[in-house]
Amino acid sequence: MSGLALTFAISFALPLILAAWMAGPWVRSRLEGVVLALLAGSQAWLVLLAGPVWAWVGLPTRWLPILLFLAALAAMLARWPQRPWLPRLLRALALVPVAVVTAGMVALLGFAVSGRGPPGHAVDIAMPLEPGRYLVAHGGTTATLNHHHAVAAQRYALDIVALGPGGRRATGLLPQRAQDYAIHGRAILAPCAGTVLLASDGAPETPIGGADPAAPAGNHVALGCTIGGRAVTLLLAHMAPGSVAVEVGTAVAAGTPLGRAGSSGNSSEPHLHLHAVRGTVSDLTALVVGATPVPLTIEGRFLVRNQTFGVAP
Repeated sequence: MSGLALTFAISFALPLILAAWMAGPWVRSRLEGVVLALLAGSQAWLVLLAGPVWAWVGLPTRWLPILLFLAALAAMLARWPQRPWLPRLLRALALVPVAVVTAGMVALLGFAVSGRGPPGHAVDIAMPLEPGRYLVAHGGTTATLNHHHAVAAQRYALDIVALGPGGRRATGLLPQRAQDYAIHGRAILAPCAGTVLLASDGAPETPIGGADPAAPAGNHVALGCTIGGRAVTLLLAHMAPGSVAVEVGTAVAAGTPLGRAGSSGNSSEPHLHLHAVRGTVSDLTALVVGATPVPLTIEGRFLVRNQTFGVAP
C-alpha cells in the first residue's frame, strides 16, 4: 500500500471500522466498551489534530471521524444496561492486545496535544503572505505535528499552504501542475523589519511529489531582524523561480514583497517554509541544520498543524 493510500485509510476507513465495531453487537461487556471507546475516540481526535489529508478533500471533512465516534458511542451506550461489566475469560484475554494498541493511540494523542502549546520564548512576526486564507501543513513542537522536529534548526518550522474553494489546498486531488495549488504565485512578504542576509533565485520548480535534498531551501530569502530586543534570522524558502525581489544587504520593512510562493528545492508541493533561528546567521547550512531554533507566533498566534489563519482576500 502506498503512503498516500495508507494515510487515507487511517483518516477515513479506520474511524469507520472502529465506529462500526463500537455500534454493533460485538461488544459483549462494559469493559470492552470502555477500551474500544478510548481507542476509537483517541484515534478520531488524533486524525483531527494531526491528519494531513483534510485540505485535500476539503477542510470541513476533518470533523467526520469525530461525528462517527459520537454516533457509535451513542449506539453503544444504548446497549449499556444489558451488558455485564466484565467479559468472560477468553474475551478478556483477547482484549489485551486491543488495550495495548489503545494505550499507544492515547500516547500519540497526548504528543499531538502537548505539541500545540508555545514553548514560552517565541518571537512575534507579521503576516508573511498576501491576504488570503492559509493552513499550517506542518507546525508544532512535537514530531506528531511537525515533520521538521528532528532537525535542530527547524524544530519549530512552519510549512504553510493556502486554502481555495471548499477549504481545499489545490484543484483536484494531488494535481501535477504547480499552478493548480492555491498558494502558488502568492506574494511572500517580509514578516519583520530587517536586512537581507541571503537571497537565492534561479532554481527550477521541483516536480509535484518529488524532492531535491541537494538544494533544501530552493529559491529563498533569509532576513536578519531584531524582534523584542532579540536578534533572529528568518528563512523563507521554496519560492517560485525568478520571483525573488530583494538582494543581499537590502534593508526591508515589514510587509515588503520578497518573492512568490513556489515549489523549488526540497519541496513536494508549492508551499511556504518558514523558520527562525537565534542570532544573525548568514551561512545557509547552519541556518537549515545546526543553528538554535526560535519558535514563532504570527500576529500573536502560535500556529500548529491543521490550524488556519489569515483573512479572505
